[in-house]
Amino acid sequence: EQGLPRLRHVARVGVGLDGLDIDFCRQHRIAVTYTPDAPARSVVEEFFGMLFSLSRHLVIAHEGMRSGQWRRLTGVLWQGKTLGIIGCGRIGKQIAVLARAFGMEVLAHDIQEDHVWAREHGVSYVSLEELLQRSLAVSLHVPADASTQDMINAERLAMMRRDAYLINTCRGEVVDEAALYEALRAKRIAGAALDVYRHEPYSGPLSGLDNVMLCCHQGSCSVDGRQAMEVGSAENAAAYLRGQTIEASRVVYLPE
Repeated sequence: EQGLPRLRHVARVGVGLDGLDIDFCRQHRIAVTYTPDAPARSVVEEFFGMLFSLSRHLVIAHEGMRSGQWRRLTGVLWQGKTLGIIGCGRIGKQIAVLARAFGMEVLAHDIQEDHVWAREHGVSYVSLEELLQRSLAVSLHVPADASTQDMINAERLAMMRRDAYLINTCRGEVVDEAALYEALRAKRIAGAALDVYRHEPYSGPLSGLDNVMLCCHQGSCSVDGRQAMEVGSAENAAAYLRGQTIEASRVVYLPE
């Protein structure tokens, strides 16, 4: 308010809004737009890359080859296995459809259940507890807010199968990193793949474990995805400046 008294519009590149004070923007009649669809497919594809790389030990094999080790490691065949998706929105639904094409059983948990879509795609909505207990892989796709803070904590990690994998491509605040470290160290779950962290850039004890795969918050970082995000944000800014209609799915708040 003090530094930008003439600010009238925040055009977010991407989808996450946890770093923006939406109530402040509403109070001061500052428009907020974003590009929620643009990064979705990039994150979907990253999820499958992380899942297969982690569960088939591809990174470990690659690193071994670089040091002259020939290690044929045995991993998971995902056909017929159960994937649990926590947060089944834009990204979660696309992952579910592709997982079904791989022959996986898909469980979903969401605060808003789309039963028409679920029946069409062979997806079952279940409680969070049942999802954690049954799934061989658990994928997180929820926003960071008070209701999801440390959603995956020691108690819920203890519900997971000992051979299960956790993949987080949404927000670091959703996972209790200390509890996850202990679960991985003690082999209470098989492994985890993380693209997001509570504090970024990440530098912490998870880096020292051999059953975790760490990436650099790069889920949206495909050439096509980044271009769509940046062009979409520029389109939103130009449309608002000109008084033109902005696509409804891109609007977070517009003053009357």
